[in-house]
Amino acid sequence: MNLKSIITFSLATLSLIPLAPKMVMAQAIVSGASVHFIPDPVSGNNFIQTNAGSISIPTGSFTGTPSIQPLVNISGSNINGNPTYDLLINPGGIDLTNPTSVTLNQQAADLLNASVGNISDVVSIIRANSNFLSNPSTAQAVATGSTTLSSPDGLIQSASAEYSLPIGLLFLGFDDGFNTGNCNGISGCIKITPFIDNLIAGDPSTPPVIQELTVDPGPVGLVNTPFDLATTAASILNGETNLSNIVSIIRAVSDANGVASPQVQARIAGAFTVQNQDGTTISTSGEIALPAGLYFATGDPGAGANVAFDCVQAGGLGCFSIIPELEQLAVGGLDFLNMTLLTINPGEVQPGDPSVGLNPGALNPASTDLNASAAFKIYENAGDINELSDLVSIIRAGAGTNSLTPESRPGARASGSSSIVLPNGATMSVNGEMTSSGSRYFQGGTPPAGSVIESLGYCNSSACLVIDPTITIETTDVNLSTIDELVIDPGIASTDAGWNFDAAAGYALSVAGTLQEQVSIIRAGGGLE
Repeated sequence: MNLKSIITFSLATLSLIPLAPKMVMAQAIVSGASVHFIPDPVSGNNFIQTNAGSISIPTGSFTGTPSIQPLVNISGSNINGNPTYDLLINPGGIDLTNPTSVTLNQQAADLLNASVGNISDVVSIIRANSNFLSNPSTAQAVATGSTTLSSPDGLIQSASAEYSLPIGLLFLGFDDGFNTGNCNGISGCIKITPFIDNLIAGDPSTPPVIQELTVDPGPVGLVNTPFDLATTAASILNGETNLSNIVSIIRAVSDANGVASPQVQARIAGAFTVQNQDGTTISTSGEIALPAGLYFATGDPGAGANVAFDCVQAGGLGCFSIIPELEQLAVGGLDFLNMTLLTINPGEVQPGDPSVGLNPGALNPASTDLNASAAFKIYENAGDINELSDLVSIIRAGAGTNSLTPESRPGARASGSSSIVLPNGATMSVNGEMTSSGSRYFQGGTPPAGSVIESLGYCNSSACLVIDPTITIETTDVNLSTIDELVIDPGIASTDAGWNFDAAAGYALSVAGTLQEQVSIIRAGGGLE
């Protein structure tokens, strides 16, 4: 068996992108790609498989020389018996103390971090430039992966996925426990694993199709070095136990709109496209985003943990993946693939309900998100009449004249789209989006009965986004084909107490045991109006 491969790699650092007046943030990113010619014993020609991926960190830099390594898939992925390839990108390690650029925001964060223990200095530094609070860093850790399969007969399939973390978190790197590709510890490695097989497994009369794309950037960890004033202030507030200091910090980070809030959120997006031999192209895509502060991860990090379990180490189903489902038709004497379902499997929503246990670990949003950090101080005092005066002081400190939580604080969102481009040039596209109010997140959709994803059970404990297009292909005249319906199912909204100041105040009111407590909380939440 002679499997030919052409391997390419690239290393790049993002150019400086202005995010707000007098504030610039640059991020390190490593990307790579590989191209493989895989012989097809059925046709005697070659399939072409292309894999690509990238990983970025919100601050710091990658170390060492990047390594781009194609790996023969060992999980059964094949093209008519010949194995396909995975892609491993190794940036060589992460150094969070060596940023790609030094900014005023970062220097202010360093000063603030050095002032811990001196509340007067802490408050003065926070108040020195409100722009750093109203326009905090938007630098996010991002992991991407894609694969394309080109058949000798002209059929082309492509799958892609992307995961962005909330501010203050990063991907530590893929590690399978066997030191594959020298990936261990905080490496920044990312592995892209496509699974390809015949549409009907083992039946060479059906075309090889991309059945799943999994992207594994490793466990989620905490950025433990100052790089953003607002994030550093959140960490200081989270560790503060003195009421006077807590109130002083919350007042310093609040304005008419309440406690300051980051504007970035965790989101996972996925897309799949099939271009048939007759030129008909069918695409389906979707995206699911969480309220600010929350993130997706496979496995429960547990109380006190500072990293979430890696999907491989925890025996999970993949850090994040997309699963397309296709059907084979005959159009004009040619094989034709129609898309019937796309599932985005992001893993579980972390870290859970802030009102339960009160010790969700270092990765809880209170470590990185000012609004969540102030909210958690409410949860720590809610429901205890002996703590009423403390609770009222905290709520009053963060209650702006307009609201408790900024209206611009990002909430949960789910969207999906499907399109078809016909041989005669006609195009039809359908899309939809839904949002959830406040701090509620979508708990995961239900795959259709009889679907592949249902039989796999991936969505039993994952917050899956299920995108179900109904595309009618007219086999006698494909130019009359239509998209009849598009169902977007992210599941029902959660009932957890939320990781924002407004939700925390609402929770405190709901568990208040006396009229005195209820009235005091309501007055405190009224701000200055």
